[in-house]
Amino acid sequence: FGPRDVAILNTRDAAIYQTGREGDFRYDIPLQPGSYELRLHFAETTYGIEEIENDGETMRLISATANGKPLFNGLDVVSDASGSRIADVKVFTGITPADDGLLHLHLSSNKSRGLLNGIEIVPDAAGLMHPVRIVAGDSPRITAGEKLWHPDRYFRGGRKVTRTNAILGTAEPDLFKGER
Repeated sequence: FGPRDVAILNTRDAAIYQTGREGDFRYDIPLQPGSYELRLHFAETTYGIEEIENDGETMRLISATANGKPLFNGLDVVSDASGSRIADVKVFTGITPADDGLLHLHLSSNKSRGLLNGIEIVPDAAGLMHPVRIVAGDSPRITAGEKLWHPDRYFRGGRKVTRTNAILGTAEPDLFKGER
């Protein structure tokens, strides 16, 4: 699909999610020998946006393989991202080129048209753990050190509480205003 001027949450670069590819499609990407981290970027910008009775969940289900091996089956971007117009990045490590030197990435539609907004392929830093940061709040935060904290999700139970009093003893008081 073509350029759209819509706000996308959970990203510092909404432009990545303004365009994308829909349907059943494949990429054959040349790679040097080695191990890579594959990052697939998604944001639902069609379903659930202005629909009163449907939030977009289960409207589009997607499956993907890399070199014939399953990455995911039946991904619901809206459910995974906790809503429409929210960036969602799926990360896969240990990706290597096939014998022909290509990464064969295939996306298919289980329901409606599959979508993909962006692909990142970076050298895999073996044994290096990429941090996952979650802040108890409704929106992502970027600290002064350029560290991205994702909004509160993946939880079960409890309730979110937002503090209005001043938070002392930290250079990042906004990180501590919410709690679960």
